[in-house]
Amino acid sequence: MMPRIKAKNILLVAPGVPDMQVLDASEKVRHVTRTSEVFPAIFELLPDLIILDHDFLGADLERIVRRIRSNNFYNKIKICCHKQKEGVKEDGLLAAIGVNYFLYEQAEKKKSAFALPKSVSTLFNSAVLNVAVQ
Repeated sequence: MMPRIKAKNILLVAPGVPDMQVLDASEKVRHVTRTSEVFPAIFELLPDLIILDHDFLGADLERIVRRIRSNNFYNKIKICCHKQKEGVKEDGLLAAIGVNYFLYEQAEKKKSAFALPKSVSTLFNSAVLNVAVQ
């Protein structure tokens, strides 16, 4: 289940724009592709939410999160980590140092269409047809 995050200014730290459907048209989004641009972009944009790509940042992810959380100026910023799959140890460490939300690639791919059982769908179709005929 995708968390509902209310944010007006979003900083996205990733090599390319991921296939995530979390960004709304009303939100101001700044995309950063280098780790050296993260903190200048935070200072300039003052984001409500930072989305960090785990695979892109690698070892720098922990350093960036610790630096954000140690500075009182950035205290109210929510941090979201985009990962390929769930990892209990690693996710626990990231949550302990200040990551608020996790978005998993596998969870996004597992979106399945809900289908009604055939008996229920035929009842529904017949009820709709009866209403349409009357």
